[in-house]
Amino acid sequence: MATQTEIEQRLIQNVRRVCGAPLGDFLLAGYGADERVERRAYVVRARVGQCPVQRHYIEVRADSETGLPCGREPLVWAATLLTFFEGPRDSYVVGRHHRRLLETIGMADTAEGRAFVEDVLAKYLRLTIIEAKAHQRMRVPGDEHIFVTRQHPVVEFQSNGMATTGNVLNEDASFGLEFNRAFSTGLINGGLFTAEWVELAEIEPVAWDGTAAEVNKVLKHIIGDTLRS
Repeated sequence: MATQTEIEQRLIQNVRRVCGAPLGDFLLAGYGADERVERRAYVVRARVGQCPVQRHYIEVRADSETGLPCGREPLVWAATLLTFFEGPRDSYVVGRHHRRLLETIGMADTAEGRAFVEDVLAKYLRLTIIEAKAHQRMRVPGDEHIFVTRQHPVVEFQSNGMATTGNVLNEDASFGLEFNRAFSTGLINGGLFTAEWVELAEIEPVAWDGTAAEVNKVLKHIIGDTLRS
């Protein structure tokens, strides 16, 4: 029988396999981390079609006081993502029984386990992913302009209930999660924001407020010569 560690590592490797290593690492960020944070930021090298590889600034923000997923929470997301890839490509909805998902991540099917699943998916519902990329107008050196795109990976999450009366769990209890269509289309193509990700580096988040100083910081990340290690 596989150990808990083996189950978790298999889940992580399967996400990296179907999404590609850079995107898989981004999607499961926070796994094993003890400290809760409200923001994470990255420089991503990505390409669109046959275009040259370009850098993007990607930031993930928590829209709640609970912070971004951490610890074992990304395992629930991993199981949900794998269910999405196993389904039809024209569907943006993932449905699973609580007991089946808990089995996939190696947790006991208890009321506490089902509440954990619900809390984690609700946290992903409140995430915001922000992309900032530079575009040079009229091919004038130094005339880069920043374009910002915001995206919520999940647009809806619903559950039909976790248990019957008393301590007897409802075997048919399940949940449905609907992805943002742009997000799921990006996953299928190996990246987000219609770009194929080829490299990822975590960096210190910029205090994004739209001021010239902060825009310049983002530009330095995007058009710099090397990724910061």
